[in-house]
Amino acid sequence: MERVKIQNKGVQNIKLILPFDGLVQIDGEGVVEVSERCANVLLSNGWQILGTKKETKVVKEETPTEEVEDNETEEVDDIASRFNNMKVGELRDLAMEIGFNEEEVKVKKGELVEMLVSKYAEVYNAE
Repeated sequence: MERVKIQNKGVQNIKLILPFDGLVQIDGEGVVEVSERCANVLLSNGWQILGTKKETKVVKEETPTEEVEDNETEEVDDIASRFNNMKVGELRDLAMEIGFNEEEVKVKKGELVEMLVSKYAEVYNAE
């Protein structure tokens, strides 16, 4: 596993959909631990590698199902709010980082936010 840091200051304390690893939690400093495959893609898209951890244990957080269902709407609303507070350029960069192509991101801010929230909800519900 690799620790990488995003350069976009607007992407902190949120869940983000990344290539190969899917939905991950970005911490308050913009740092996340990802697989080597994911790190290789992120490094070519403006992320920085912070170092490696040779012995990393993945601890799966156990959450009661009812709590997840209650928090789902709140999390999607929270991510939509964060996306609405970002600049269009940041949103386009983020969309391209998670796999949208250049033509798909040439839309108005509202449509771009909708695309990102939809993708977020799709991956969030898949987990």
